[in-house]
Amino acid sequence: RKEKEANREERKKKKAERKARKEQRQKDRAAKKEDRKQAKKDRKEQKAAKKEAKAEKKQAKKDAKEAKKEAKAAKKDAKTEKKAAKKEAKAEKKQAKKDAKEAKKEAKAAKKDAKTEKKAAKKEAKAEKKQAKKDAKEAKKEAK
Repeated sequence: RKEKEANREERKKKKAERKARKEQRQKDRAAKKEDRKQAKKDRKEQKAAKKEAKAEKKQAKKDAKEAKKEAKAAKKDAKTEKKAAKKEAKAEKKQAKKDAKEAKKEAKAAKKDAKTEKKAAKKEAKAEKKQAKKDAKEAKKEAK
């Protein structure tokens, strides 16, 4: 009877051990599965982060290129504007010089005209005086 009891205890013990091993295996399997799941998730996140970093780098490069292009265009515009302003100033200076020359020429001509007119008036006055003198002489003669 004691032996029977001992055997039963032994079987109970073995059964408990088997159950414990089974539970441990299940736990281990579940843990392994969870680890794989986590590793997969980590890889996916890493891939996404890498992709985003690449996209950001590409955008930054594009922006830099655009900024460089704009700076070049602005420089070109400034140069063109400067050139145009210089050209305009030169043209204005030339025109002013031309106008001054023209004004000088006109003043000279006006002076000449005035001189000629004065001379003509003087000549005419002299002729009229001479004529008046002649007429007076003639009248005097006739009165006699």
